[in-house]
Amino acid sequence: MSLRRALHRLDRLPDWERSDRTFMRTDLASSADLLERLGNPERAFRSVHVTGTKGKGTVCALIEAGLAAAGWRVGRYASPHLQAINERIQIDLRPIEDSALSAALWDVLDAHDAARLAGSAAARATWFDIVTAAAYLCFARAGLDWVAVEVGLGGRLDSTNVISPDATVITNVGLEHTEVLGDTIEQIAREKAGIIKAGIPLITPLAAESVAGRVVREIASSRGSLVRLVRMAADATIGERNVATARAVLDVLGERGVLSRSFSGRMSAADLSDALAGEVRLPGRMERFEVRGPAGSPVSVVLDGAHVGFAVAEVLRELGLQPALKGQPVVLLALGADKDARTVAAALAGKVSSVVCTQTAAVRPGLSADALATALAHEGVKAEVVREPLDGFTHCCAMSDGRWVLVIGSLYLAGAIRARLVASNR
Repeated sequence: MSLRRALHRLDRLPDWERSDRTFMRTDLASSADLLERLGNPERAFRSVHVTGTKGKGTVCALIEAGLAAAGWRVGRYASPHLQAINERIQIDLRPIEDSALSAALWDVLDAHDAARLAGSAAARATWFDIVTAAAYLCFARAGLDWVAVEVGLGGRLDSTNVISPDATVITNVGLEHTEVLGDTIEQIAREKAGIIKAGIPLITPLAAESVAGRVVREIASSRGSLVRLVRMAADATIGERNVATARAVLDVLGERGVLSRSFSGRMSAADLSDALAGEVRLPGRMERFEVRGPAGSPVSVVLDGAHVGFAVAEVLRELGLQPALKGQPVVLLALGADKDARTVAAALAGKVSSVVCTQTAAVRPGLSADALATALAHEGVKAEVVREPLDGFTHCCAMSDGRWVLVIGSLYLAGAIRARLVASNR
């Protein structure tokens, strides 16, 4: 039951992360049926469910760290992975071992085969359904107390949305995945608010007067869910917002009677200290490397998966505050076909020295580099086209001339570049 063979079986299934999402399913019946065939492992642990356009992965990791500091055994489910599928399933703050992942995948795939023979709903299970079920099975088998679960896409119809969490989180709402979630903020907010459960508190920094905030509160009210507003300074950095959100979650859990074994009392924001929060780093999220340029001079490189306009603008603002990153960066950019290139181009305008457009179509449908360059031109941003990502990165470093390089627009792009950077630093 090798992991390689399990992944070979898995890769035969529809994978909406890597294909056209126009015809994605419209209910959670396949996930529910699959998990029932496995004995409902999702009921074996307590959880926090997190969605949002930006920051949900980091907020999950911060919640995970706080729960672990409070003395609980904790896991985290994340997507997508940058280099290895094990990254998606964290057990006690570490990626799952191959043997445990392989065993779970084989069991879930066998359950899927049984559903196909029976003609039940799980026969329609997708790649992500299988991986999500395997994650829940791994968490149950590991005997974990708590799991921080990151939504894959949207919320309402996401495979993860079969859990009964103790708290839900919406970090923010922007235009993304419009071919699936809708093409307005209101529609997307409704999809993300689909994770809100009856009587379960929602934690969010979305202001009540904002478009998304009104939609979310309307749905929360209809389900008897108390909304906890995360308050922070208007000029708070991305990192500060993520930490404030995670701490608000820990406070809410404490108010609901969850104990901190470290502080001999109820859990609270104190379980996520500044020092601990500072240690939480996810690959491909404002991750920094130092490389040698063509002339031997050092080049600072930052990787981030921001793919919508407001998130790109926030990343540029925050990185601009770092003294070591001087001047405007050279940017390597790729976007998925479902992303709004216009808002990303507007965020880059006047903030970067130059842009090299590339594409990730080999991984999943993306905008062509030429279409991306055209969108940038409409916003007055001049760009070059280098279709192969690694060649584009080399070109960015060659033309950096003392400036730093920002790789942005796609975690798939960040993963491809990160693989080269990690290999070169060994």
